[in-house]
Amino acid sequence: MSSVWDGRHSVELTEPVELGDPFADDLSEQLAARAPRRYTNKATVLLVGVVLLVGGFLGGVQVEKHFGTAAASPTTFPSGFRNASGGGGTTGTVKLVDGSTVYVTLANGDVVIVHTTANTTVTQAGSVKDLTAGATVTVTGQTGSDGSMTATRIVKTR
Repeated sequence: MSSVWDGRHSVELTEPVELGDPFADDLSEQLAARAPRRYTNKATVLLVGVVLLVGGFLGGVQVEKHFGTAAASPTTFPSGFRNASGGGGTTGTVKLVDGSTVYVTLANGDVVIVHTTANTTVTQAGSVKDLTAGATVTVTGQTGSDGSMTATRIVKTR
Protein backbone atom coordinates (compact mmCIF):
# COMPACT_ATOMS: atom_id res chain seq x y z
CA MET A 1 0.00 0.00 0.00
CA SER A 2 1.15 3.45 -0.73
CA SER A 3 -0.12 6.94 -0.03
CA VAL A 4 -0.19 10.00 -2.22
CA TRP A 5 -0.38 13.58 -0.95
CA ASP A 6 -2.63 15.81 -3.17
CA GLY A 7 -1.82 19.08 -1.44
CA ARG A 8 -4.52 18.92 1.26
CA HIS A 9 -5.12 15.29 1.95
CA SER A 10 -3.24 12.09 2.01
CA VAL A 11 -4.84 9.44 -0.19
CA GLU A 12 -4.21 5.76 0.33
CA LEU A 13 -3.83 3.75 -2.87
CA THR A 14 -4.92 0.17 -2.76
CA GLU A 15 -3.62 -0.79 -6.21
CA PRO A 16 -0.36 0.18 -7.77
CA VAL A 17 -0.70 2.92 -10.41
CA GLU A 18 0.70 2.04 -13.82
CA LEU A 19 1.94 5.01 -15.75
CA GLY A 20 2.45 2.97 -18.89
CA ASP A 21 4.72 3.62 -21.82
CA PRO A 22 4.80 7.39 -22.57
CA PHE A 23 5.68 6.62 -26.23
CA ALA A 24 2.83 4.20 -26.77
CA ASP A 25 0.43 6.95 -28.01
CA ASP A 26 -0.20 7.07 -31.74
CA LEU A 27 1.56 10.25 -32.84
CA SER A 28 -0.12 10.35 -36.27
CA GLU A 29 -3.59 10.46 -34.64
CA GLN A 30 -2.55 13.38 -32.47
CA LEU A 31 -1.04 15.26 -35.40
CA ALA A 32 -4.17 14.66 -37.52
CA ALA A 33 -6.37 15.95 -34.70
CA ARG A 34 -4.31 19.15 -34.46
CA ALA A 35 -3.81 19.68 -38.23
CA PRO A 36 -5.24 22.90 -39.69
CA ARG A 37 -8.58 22.51 -41.38
CA ARG A 38 -8.80 22.73 -45.17
CA TYR A 39 -11.17 25.53 -46.18
CA THR A 40 -11.33 24.90 -49.94
CA ASN A 41 -13.16 22.31 -51.96
CA LYS A 42 -14.42 22.03 -55.55
CA ALA A 43 -17.46 24.21 -54.89
CA THR A 44 -15.32 26.99 -53.41
CA VAL A 45 -12.95 26.96 -56.36
CA LEU A 46 -15.88 27.03 -58.81
CA LEU A 47 -17.54 29.91 -56.97
CA VAL A 48 -14.32 31.95 -56.96
CA GLY A 49 -13.95 31.33 -60.72
CA VAL A 50 -17.51 32.50 -61.42
CA VAL A 51 -17.01 35.62 -59.29
CA LEU A 52 -13.81 36.44 -61.19
CA LEU A 53 -15.51 36.00 -64.58
CA VAL A 54 -18.49 38.17 -63.64
CA GLY A 55 -16.20 40.80 -62.12
CA GLY A 56 -14.03 40.86 -65.24
CA PHE A 57 -17.07 41.23 -67.49
CA LEU A 58 -18.53 44.07 -65.42
CA GLY A 59 -15.13 45.76 -65.27
CA GLY A 60 -14.86 45.55 -69.07
CA VAL A 61 -18.33 47.06 -69.44
CA GLN A 62 -17.32 50.00 -67.26
CA VAL A 63 -14.06 50.53 -69.16
CA GLU A 64 -15.90 50.45 -72.51
CA LYS A 65 -18.51 52.83 -71.12
CA HIS A 66 -15.93 55.40 -70.05
CA PHE A 67 -13.14 54.96 -72.58
CA GLY A 68 -14.76 53.20 -75.59
CA THR A 69 -15.61 54.71 -78.92
CA ALA A 70 -18.45 57.20 -79.09
CA ALA A 71 -21.73 55.99 -80.50
CA ALA A 72 -22.52 57.18 -84.00
CA SER A 73 -25.09 59.94 -84.12
CA PRO A 74 -28.46 58.74 -85.37
CA THR A 75 -29.58 59.75 -88.84
CA THR A 76 -32.95 59.87 -90.49
CA PHE A 77 -31.66 58.30 -93.69
CA PRO A 78 -32.47 54.71 -94.55
CA SER A 79 -29.80 52.19 -93.72
CA GLY A 80 -26.96 52.58 -96.17
CA PHE A 81 -28.13 55.82 -97.84
CA ARG A 82 -26.74 59.30 -97.32
CA ASN A 83 -27.96 62.74 -98.19
CA ALA A 84 -26.42 64.24 -101.32
CA SER A 85 -25.03 67.09 -99.22
CA GLY A 86 -23.27 64.45 -97.07
CA GLY A 87 -21.19 63.47 -100.09
CA GLY A 88 -21.08 60.31 -102.15
CA GLY A 89 -23.90 57.90 -102.68
CA THR A 90 -24.78 54.38 -101.79
CA THR A 91 -24.55 51.28 -103.87
CA GLY A 92 -27.28 48.67 -104.17
CA THR A 93 -28.84 46.27 -106.64
CA VAL A 94 -31.91 47.14 -108.72
CA LYS A 95 -34.75 44.88 -107.65
CA LEU A 96 -37.52 46.35 -109.82
CA VAL A 97 -38.17 49.35 -112.07
CA ASP A 98 -41.80 50.49 -112.06
CA GLY A 99 -42.20 53.55 -114.26
CA SER A 100 -40.28 56.37 -112.60
CA THR A 101 -39.76 54.41 -109.35
CA VAL A 102 -36.76 52.16 -108.79
CA TYR A 103 -36.61 49.63 -105.94
CA VAL A 104 -33.01 49.15 -104.76
CA THR A 105 -31.84 46.33 -102.46
CA LEU A 106 -28.98 47.27 -100.15
CA ALA A 107 -26.21 44.92 -99.04
CA ASN A 108 -27.95 44.36 -95.68
CA GLY A 109 -31.15 43.26 -97.47
CA ASP A 110 -33.19 46.43 -96.95
CA VAL A 111 -35.19 47.63 -99.97
CA VAL A 112 -35.33 51.38 -100.56
CA ILE A 113 -37.84 53.08 -102.85
CA VAL A 114 -36.06 55.56 -105.14
CA HIS A 115 -38.27 58.15 -106.91
CA THR A 116 -36.93 59.77 -110.04
CA THR A 117 -37.89 63.07 -111.63
CA ALA A 118 -37.23 64.77 -114.93
CA ASN A 119 -34.11 66.26 -113.29
CA THR A 120 -32.65 62.84 -112.30
CA THR A 121 -29.50 62.01 -114.24
CA VAL A 122 -28.98 58.35 -115.14
CA THR A 123 -25.49 57.57 -116.38
CA GLN A 124 -24.19 54.41 -118.07
CA ALA A 125 -27.81 53.32 -118.70
CA GLY A 126 -29.28 56.32 -120.47
CA SER A 127 -32.64 56.56 -118.66
CA VAL A 128 -34.58 54.97 -115.81
CA LYS A 129 -36.38 52.60 -118.20
CA ASP A 130 -32.96 51.25 -119.30
CA LEU A 131 -32.14 50.04 -115.76
CA THR A 132 -32.71 46.29 -115.39
CA ALA A 133 -33.23 44.08 -112.36
CA GLY A 134 -29.89 42.88 -110.98
CA ALA A 135 -27.97 45.95 -112.17
CA THR A 136 -25.66 47.49 -109.57
CA VAL A 137 -26.31 51.23 -109.10
CA THR A 138 -25.06 54.07 -106.97
CA VAL A 139 -27.82 56.49 -105.97
CA THR A 140 -27.38 60.06 -104.76
CA GLY A 141 -30.29 62.24 -103.63
CA GLN A 142 -32.53 63.47 -100.85
CA THR A 143 -34.14 61.11 -98.35
CA GLY A 144 -37.71 61.77 -97.31
CA SER A 145 -39.24 61.33 -93.87
CA ASP A 146 -40.89 58.08 -95.02
CA GLY A 147 -37.49 56.54 -95.85
CA SER A 148 -37.93 56.77 -99.62
CA MET A 149 -35.46 58.71 -101.69
CA THR A 150 -35.73 61.25 -104.49
CA ALA A 151 -32.71 60.64 -106.70
CA THR A 152 -30.74 63.42 -108.25
CA ARG A 153 -28.34 60.97 -109.87
CA ILE A 154 -28.23 57.22 -110.55
CA VAL A 155 -25.02 55.69 -111.84
CA LYS A 156 -25.13 52.17 -113.23
CA THR A 157 -21.83 50.56 -112.25
CA ARG A 158 -22.50 47.02 -113.62
